[in-house]
Amino acid sequence: MAEIWCVASGKGGVGKTFVASGFGISLAKLRRKVLLVDFDISGANLHTVLGLKEFKKSIVDGLTSSADGCRDMIVRSTFPNLDFIPGFIVPQLGQELCTFKVDALLEQLKKLDYDVIIFDLGPGAQKANFSLMAYANRNFIVTNCEPTSVEKTYSFVEQYVAHEGNTKNLHLLANFCRSSQHQGLGKSLESVLFKKHDINVRFSAAIRFDNAVWQSTFMSTSNLQNVFALMPYSEVCHDFYKICKQLIDPSELRAVS
Repeated sequence: MAEIWCVASGKGGVGKTFVASGFGISLAKLRRKVLLVDFDISGANLHTVLGLKEFKKSIVDGLTSSADGCRDMIVRSTFPNLDFIPGFIVPQLGQELCTFKVDALLEQLKKLDYDVIIFDLGPGAQKANFSLMAYANRNFIVTNCEPTSVEKTYSFVEQYVAHEGNTKNLHLLANFCRSSQHQGLGKSLESVLFKKHDINVRFSAAIRFDNAVWQSTFMSTSNLQNVFALMPYSEVCHDFYKICKQLIDPSELRAVS
């Protein structure tokens, strides 16, 4: 049965979708069969990151269809071993459906032949996000180093714990790290959450800032933000590859900086 991974954040603009795609592409390169699911109710854009423009069906079809509806909405990506389910074209519709269709969707997805299924969740403490995170084998909370992002991350973790009552498989990822001080942010967040709030969250990785990411957005209209296709040997791609190698083997899981 596939492992379920959720990538979430306390606010938008911290690179959550980039992280989700980075996980998916890196795991696929490690010969895992991966399905990326765009579950951002506020504004799905994972298809853009993957360089995909046209698709006939989306996650909505899986939420409203019969037991085998998920198979029909899967799109092949340009990367071997990596498939994709597009997200919500009409955000309002997604909000209405997600409050009561998550269980049925997961039952459909678990029947599919994948090693890992990764959900790119919308930002913030939405009920649908917490419902999916409750099922997940791993939950990754993405933050960057800006004070507003750190505050939102604290708030998100606190709300998740209040809602679910535990921090099962909850991990922190610090994105866009420009200095050694930034790279230490994740450990600081982990320490403060434990000491002040008795919340046990594991810091998993610091992802370095890399000019290759923003450069790639201007190099090809068909691969917007897809540094993994345009610059696969860049530092940030190496970071993701190294992180995923550690995540595949839990005995090797440790902070990466």
